[in-house]
Amino acid sequence: MSQNFTLPKNTRLFSTAEIFSGAFNVPTLGKYDFTIPVNQGRPLLSMTNSALYYLDRILLGGTIAEGDFLSSIDGTTAETLPRFYLSTQQTNLKVFGKDFPFISFQNFETSVFFDSMQSRDTLLLTVQGRLDQIAATVGIVNIKLRVSCLIYEITDGHFIKNYRDRTESGFGDFLRK
Repeated sequence: MSQNFTLPKNTRLFSTAEIFSGAFNVPTLGKYDFTIPVNQGRPLLSMTNSALYYLDRILLGGTIAEGDFLSSIDGTTAETLPRFYLSTQQTNLKVFGKDFPFISFQNFETSVFFDSMQSRDTLLLTVQGRLDQIAATVGIVNIKLRVSCLIYEITDGHFIKNYRDRTESGFGDFLRK
């Protein structure tokens, strides 16, 4: 579902791209494991409490064919399913409220507003989960997954005030004006 609204003219666009690596047999034998410290809490964007952020689009990809990726998903438990989440460093609040499954390579619209009430904060990106080694990935030492985001930083005081003062139905009406 696409939102129909106009962002203020002084809005800045941040395009981010992070690469996450899962090494075969490290630390989990027989798996490409993304649940390692280097893939946890990667700084993505510096935030301030005087701005509002709009996550418009997320693009997912990897270094193996999408069909091979899908065939190698170890989805036996929620813990092993490949997933990512965005959170704030100061409060550890998740932008989506939960983990987002990484179950295909795709480009999708999110239409999510978020902010931080901390004077200085950082948006963090975490990837977790494991992939099985399948015939197509034998000999591949590392599988890399890419998460790219298009994030707008809104500093227009009127727009932010209307966002922060909104009621559940009021902000939707504000956006459509």
